[in-house]
Amino acid sequence: MPKTPKPPSLKAMSIFEHLEELRACLLRSGLAWLAAAAGSYAFSAKILETLLQPLARLMPRDAHLIYTAPAEGFYAHFAASIAAATFVSLPFIIHQLWRFIAPGLYQRERRLFLGLLLFSGACFIGGGLFGHFVVLPLILRFLLGFSSELVRPLLSVRESLALSLQILIIFGFVFELPIFMLTAMRLGLVSR
Repeated sequence: MPKTPKPPSLKAMSIFEHLEELRACLLRSGLAWLAAAAGSYAFSAKILETLLQPLARLMPRDAHLIYTAPAEGFYAHFAASIAAATFVSLPFIIHQLWRFIAPGLYQRERRLFLGLLLFSGACFIGGGLFGHFVVLPLILRFLLGFSSELVRPLLSVRESLALSLQILIIFGFVFELPIFMLTAMRLGLVSR
């Protein structure tokens, strides 16, 4: 299928103009992320509670998460707000990158790329939610099953938060696998 020509309204840009546009895009994205991080820190206690909720459900009533370093409590709130800021600002960052990339694409490529982008985002969010609400409780139940009268868990907030975020991110990427396989199949790297 022949490629349709680009609209005549687009002007040719020099490499320095492209770099300047990319710099502006990255600057706007960075500022949006910083604003989201500042806003998320105000709700960091609630965000932390949500991320640690699967563990809290499995712990005995008298058990508590601990921290062993003076800054670990702050770190937990900070890490939770950074994760939330990334999640909240990602649509804006993707939009900025789209604004940078889209003028260089043909109409058919734009439609294909935009659909792929939306489907990819939905898959990542779905995978993260599946990992957090389904897989993480199973993993925690298994790991906490090794406790006994002699060996009792003393759970650190830092390690628990790290595990929660790792599962969320890993399963977000695992749910991207169909998109990677479809792309590899379209490029001829793998067969059906």
